[in-house]
Amino acid sequence: DAAGMDEWRCVARFMAEQQLRSLADACERVFSRVELSGAAPLVGAGVGRFLIRKLSKRLDRPYIGFDQFFTCTERMKIKVAECAPAVAVASLARAAAI
Repeated sequence: DAAGMDEWRCVARFMAEQQLRSLADACERVFSRVELSGAAPLVGAGVGRFLIRKLSKRLDRPYIGFDQFFTCTERMKIKVAECAPAVAVASLARAAAI
């Protein structure tokens, strides 16, 4: 009741922008310390990968979805991307067993 929906949307946009700026600043600090090609992509993984897509545009870097590293159905690509840490561990375990 403290504010209307328009005001809350404005607050949410502001907070989202602050988070994105914080991520961009952190990336820039890493890029300044590591010799990394400007063409090196950002890899989007997990449920927050939409932020990495936005960040890649802001930093003028290519974006690659984690699911692109795996061959699977379109339906499974979403699960692979959302569960990236578990998929990565399972992939490593499978490779070690082969």
